[in-house]
Amino acid sequence: MKQYLMTGIAAIAMCAAFTSCSHDLGFEQMNQEEAIQSKYEAAFIKAFGQPAPNQDWGFGTTTRGITRGEYADANLWYQTYKVPANVTANEKKLVTDYFTDHLFVNQYRINNIDFTDFFVYQVYKGEETYTAKNNGAPFVGSDKTNHLQTYVGGTMEQFEEKFQNGGGSGITWGNKMEEVGGIRREHMNNFNAGDNQNEVYWDKKPQTDEYKIVGAMLMVNSGTADFSYHGSEDSKYHNTYVIIPGETIDSSLKGFWYVGFDYFADGQNPNQQVDRDWQFNDWIVRISPAEKVGEDTPPTPPTPPTPPTGYQGRIMAEDLNANESSDFDFNDVVFDWKIEGNVATIQLRAAGGTLPLTVGGEEVHDKFKVSRNTMVNTGVKTVEYPAPYTYTFPAGVAAEAINIPIVVTKGGVPAELTAEMGKVASKINVSTDTKWVKEWKDITQAYPNFVGWVADPEAEWTSNYNSAFLFQ
Repeated sequence: MKQYLMTGIAAIAMCAAFTSCSHDLGFEQMNQEEAIQSKYEAAFIKAFGQPAPNQDWGFGTTTRGITRGEYADANLWYQTYKVPANVTANEKKLVTDYFTDHLFVNQYRINNIDFTDFFVYQVYKGEETYTAKNNGAPFVGSDKTNHLQTYVGGTMEQFEEKFQNGGGSGITWGNKMEEVGGIRREHMNNFNAGDNQNEVYWDKKPQTDEYKIVGAMLMVNSGTADFSYHGSEDSKYHNTYVIIPGETIDSSLKGFWYVGFDYFADGQNPNQQVDRDWQFNDWIVRISPAEKVGEDTPPTPPTPPTPPTGYQGRIMAEDLNANESSDFDFNDVVFDWKIEGNVATIQLRAAGGTLPLTVGGEEVHDKFKVSRNTMVNTGVKTVEYPAPYTYTFPAGVAAEAINIPIVVTKGGVPAELTAEMGKVASKINVSTDTKWVKEWKDITQAYPNFVGWVADPEAEWTSNYNSAFLFQ
């Protein structure tokens, strides 16, 4: 749109030097495109609010194009990773007894692990009761522990260096710490109130105990620099924990690490103050590195097929046809992309729009071999996925995903879909494991946290979803 605007301004300047001007300058078309964009922007803001000034719509960093944080599709883990066994009753007893019988008085953190891809399994939700200093009603400490967190972007040593208090006197224990130097807090989804009992069965496998995953989460491109939980009693993050290697507890547990938290609260008011007992058994989770499936046991391909190895991101777009009375589904075109040099390889995944729409100069309906008014892979009609096709960026254009041109033609007027920093977007970039929305469903029905992400680009939104509104 900016390019059209500059062309129009230049044209007006040229008109001043001549006796007449012609509609051949494209000024009328420019106004029509601006009207289309403006109507869409107004509807978007009414639906989702004003975007944050630093909202880059997933195009701003290289890590945004790949899976980062929790990988919530547990039914698909086995395709890429060796899924650990569920926590057994005997394992739970061995670990819980160890953390109960051993006191770590005045110890804030013991041991360290350094993983970027790892599994987290629920082991034990503490049952011990506590009472605040105002002698209020007793409560179970683990009920007040929420949002299991890990810190990413550095080692423990780097974490300590970044968060020194008073020139090296140590970590500011128990306080909420903001992102510094690339280290940030990341929530492990489903781990709240000291518990995770979710059950998921492997994709395409019988729903038997052999293929059941209980109380687990997979973290990818994350980190274990530091762990913490949020205490609902004092509204603080507490990163006081103990990590015990499995073999320290019992030889059968080698290869696992157990993180235990000791509940306490240190708010300003007596009703927000709870003494600790130095037993790190109020919440215990198991950590293990996520090992990928070896070459000798290749993963089973899902249906529909996942993008070929090397795809860096998935772009989901809205064709500017959404308005205040219709849904924003961001499925009018969905495609996976990878960029090598100045060549972008595209694999079309869905076409939920009926307007003429091109990606890299190629009309998507033509690629799907369907008519322009046919929707593809959005729950309305399904066709076979086409082979990827390539598009070479024009000279002088940076080979970045945001520059893959997506153009929709509405009322005979072509308009490019955009995702400018801090402005309303008609395309977003997500990880390739993010599912798109079914036709005639709003993106907030499938992803309730989408509105929060519009206002805060650091907010997590893709891991919390309603699968009933997602395609496959």
